[in-house]
Amino acid sequence: MREPQIKVDVADLTIGMYIVEIDRPWLESPFLFQGFPLHTDADLEEVRNVCEYVYVDPEKSEPDVRAKLRGLASKSSRPKQQYDFHDFSNFRSLRPTVHEL
Repeated sequence: MREPQIKVDVADLTIGMYIVEIDRPWLESPFLFQGFPLHTDADLEEVRNVCEYVYVDPEKSEPDVRAKLRGLASKSSRPKQQYDFHDFSNFRSLRPTVHEL
């Protein structure tokens, strides 16, 4: 089973990480490829100048940065709010009344 992609703040990026997704459309970025490894300090600087966060693939990243990625994943993992779309019990409280319009 593949490890999930990890959302990483650009301040936490390290050489050896493999970026698979950025926080904006690829066509609005200066990057030539959709997915690339960070090899140099210049690579890090360029990503930090363009993005606020990115998604990193631990399996494509260098082995020595995977432990850091696991730490970042546990630090940034927040449960997503779950919605029950079949529960209409509070429907009246969500829709505006005639007086509110």
